[in-house]
Amino acid sequence: MKQILLYVLILGNVFSYSQERGVSIATQQATPTVQGDVYALVVGISNYPYIKPLNYADNDAELFANYLRSNSGGKIKEENLVLLTNDKAKSGNFWANFMKLSSKVKSGDRYYIYFAGHGDASKEMNEYFLLLQDCQPAGDANNYLAGSSTIQIYNLKNRIGILTKKGVEVVLILDACRSNELVGGYSSQAFNQNIAESKVGEILMLATGQGQVSIESQNLADGHGLFTYNLIDGLSGAADKEDGNNDGKVSLAELQDWVKRKVRNTAEQKFKTKQTPFFCCSENENTILALTDSNFNKQWETVKTMGNAGNNTMAINTPKIKRNNVSNDDTAVIALYNKFSNAIKQNLLWGDSSANYYYDMLNKKYPNTSITEYAGILFSAEGINLVQTKINLYLEGKDEGCFTREFDNNSLIKKSISKMFAASKLNWTNASKIYSKSLEILKPYDSAYVKSLMTVDYILKARSYLDKTDTSLTIEQSLNYAKKSYDLDNKSIIAIQTILWNHYITKQYDSALVFAEKIIKILPKSNYGFIYIGNIYGEQNMNDSAICYYKKALQIGSEKNTEVLFNNIANIYRNIKQIDSALCYYKKALQINPKFSRSYNNIAIVYINEKKY
Repeated sequence: MKQILLYVLILGNVFSYSQERGVSIATQQATPTVQGDVYALVVGISNYPYIKPLNYADNDAELFANYLRSNSGGKIKEENLVLLTNDKAKSGNFWANFMKLSSKVKSGDRYYIYFAGHGDASKEMNEYFLLLQDCQPAGDANNYLAGSSTIQIYNLKNRIGILTKKGVEVVLILDACRSNELVGGYSSQAFNQNIAESKVGEILMLATGQGQVSIESQNLADGHGLFTYNLIDGLSGAADKEDGNNDGKVSLAELQDWVKRKVRNTAEQKFKTKQTPFFCCSENENTILALTDSNFNKQWETVKTMGNAGNNTMAINTPKIKRNNVSNDDTAVIALYNKFSNAIKQNLLWGDSSANYYYDMLNKKYPNTSITEYAGILFSAEGINLVQTKINLYLEGKDEGCFTREFDNNSLIKKSISKMFAASKLNWTNASKIYSKSLEILKPYDSAYVKSLMTVDYILKARSYLDKTDTSLTIEQSLNYAKKSYDLDNKSIIAIQTILWNHYITKQYDSALVFAEKIIKILPKSNYGFIYIGNIYGEQNMNDSAICYYKKALQIGSEKNTEVLFNNIANIYRNIKQIDSALCYYKKALQINPKFSRSYNNIAIVYINEKKY
């Protein structure tokens, strides 16, 4: 069986590519560096909507994709390359394409998995996550386990281990140590332990050592990362000429010597800091990673000499991809696919004239065509994305249709807000149907990973009870689904909240208290658990305890539920006939939110009871 190669390359940004301009790729045939075909899933995220943005990660991804298109990189076929940047790099897009490509690779193939973006870890969990574009931690690293908007290194390594047993050469490229300013704040400390030390027969190339941050600078070819800049420099042939045997081939040993020396020296001399890439392992040091190509080398040298003068892109002549095996004159299937595509663009995934409706028609009339397969992958990606957006909004307390269609002229903002609006209007029942259908489509590609997503699938089914649209679903069945989700992941906040809510409305207060305390332990910065304990004590007329926990909730500092908390405290004071205190807290609620009608009504009730008409 072939030795499996897992290259973990933590990439800084080197130079950006456009498919219309820049360096053209040589047309001469390249000598292959691998026996089989080359596949690649390339991801780069700079524009994070919920966490601190990065500068050049998307450029890195475009760079690496175009390097793979060159003769030096193996001249990858376009149909074997998936490039996801920024808003295209959401959870659904990554996992759907990862599973699709993984199902195609075979023994002797090389499979690149490239990620440039944020990574973070929770010290309490000691787990490392790569953060996809729609990741919403909501102020707590434990929320990385909510939904599917992260790439858990443990799960990714398991997937790679499956590929290694098939004899695939896996090249995993990551750039995830650019900041410690995330909610976990433990990224560079946990990075080596979770990636370098958990080996599955792979080669690792990390941009930094433990406790270091990967440098990125505008002065590197108009804005790139120090590691990637030198990585591409080495792969273009410099590593073979200066540190190698000058045989026209770049080996792993040559590349690692070149990159480690260049990055370490530049970091110390120009940036007055430490950055030392980490490579593993020596048994694969003779592996050929790249071939020296004169055209690519010359154009890369041109980009380097431009420095930060701008206009440093490399153009590329990209062949058109054949998306299906349906003949060009079969206008019916094209027309049907266009209807499907339009529904996707409108975020209409379920119901009449929806993406699901047209996908089912495609699957029924043209079941074995690649255009139908492509539609299925796209539906799954967008379905998981939309549901993840709903989960993110729920974690923020914004999932009740609170978004309007008041957009500015920025098309990206329009698209993002439009998806949020659609997600906020999506009820849990349809969210469950969309998610289940997405998993059904993806299951043949990677049943093991689909199984890992069942924690979300079960919780969506449980929360469908809230909609009251499925009258056959009982409160007991809802609780059973929530417990199934919790059994798969006992740190899932949504699962715990749903079980808590279920016990609360069925007046199982002792059980509700247990799960409220679990929330406090997992999310110490959230006041949600304290609020529910206050509610539980209030329902049992344990007034002093209720007020105590409401006030603890106020001390957390969250402003999301402040007016509700003041109103709840006032209600208890009103019930125990402490009228002045009740009026005081009702008025505090109105100071926070002058449109909070509940407090106006309650003040009126107090005055009526006091006969102060």
